[in-house]
Parts: sequence; structure tokens; C-alpha cells
Amino acid sequence: YLAPWDHKFDLRQAVRALSQIPRFGGHAGGYSVAQHCVLVSVICTSRPWDGLAHDLAEAYYGDFPTPLKRLMKESSPILKARLNAIDLAVEEAFLFMPDQEAVKKADLTALSTERRDLMPTGCNDIWAPLPPPLDYTIVPLTPERAEQAWWAQYHKLLAKGKAPHFSPVPGYTAVPC
Repeated sequence: YLAPWDHKFDLRQAVRALSQIPRFGGHAGGYSVAQHCVLVSVICTSRPWDGLAHDLAEAYYGDFPTPLKRLMKESSPILKARLNAIDLAVEEAFLFMPDQEAVKKADLTALSTERRDLMPTGCNDIWAPLPPPLDYTIVPLTPERAEQAWWAQYHKLLAKGKAPHFSPVPGYTAVPC
């Protein structure tokens, strides 16, 4: 955490961790960060790798609900600097740029769909106006299936030349998502 550029990041470990980390502090019925990343990648057709990889840093510090993350960064410049350093080191290690406008828009569309399908109704007023949700209903996957879905999307992008090659990466067993 103090020297993130010295860490040897491993994509396999990061994806496994994301499949185990629940979105929204666990209030979304088992929906994981890995499954969220797949959804963002599918929505973000112009930058699908950046969408798939956009939350990889959360494999190293977890998924803080957005209001809490904002508060933490506002109240602690030291914590903000540490989280930003980890974000940048992970982005460099995995060759992605999550701050692209297309990724942000896809992330908000995913959030809108997640809010509709997964969140208790009392939680819906904490976000600014969001884009319309997708005509798709999210069904949370088990951690194992979320991890498989992430790898399936990665291999699909890799085959199209839309993702960087990392070695070694596991193959995957295609499963319906």
C-alpha cells in the first residue's frame, strides 16, 4: 500500500478477488464487482477492455460504496493519495484507462440497471440522475460463475485484438451467463 509500483500484480489473483467482492457493501444480493465489470465492458463497445478492467484496483482495497469512498477521500488527504497511487499502479500494470468518458458513461448505465434490479428501493435516492437502465435484467452470479464470465469476456476481447495479452492467464469454460 505504501509502494504500489513495487507490487507484482497478477491478473488471475485480481479477477478471483473481484469475483468474491460484493458490490454495494453486500446489499445487492451476491452481485460481484467482477460481474459488474463484465456488464460495463459489454456496454462500453468503444473501449471494452477499459470497461472490463475499470475496477481492478478494488481487488487490492475492496469496493467501498460511492458515498463512503467520497467521504473518505474528502476527509483524509493521506488516504486519498494512497488510493490514487494504487489506482494508478494497477492501471499501469494492466494497461487500461478507466477515466475515459465512454467508460464513465457505461459505468453509470450499469449503475442505473443495478439500482433498478438489485437495490432496495430506499437506496435509490443517493445517486444523481442516471441514464436510463438497460433492457436487460441482472441476475447475480455465484463468485465462480462471475469469475468465468469475466474470463470469457476477456478471451473474447483478446481474440478480437481489443485486450492486452497477459501471460499466463487461465482458459475458461464457457457457461451461459
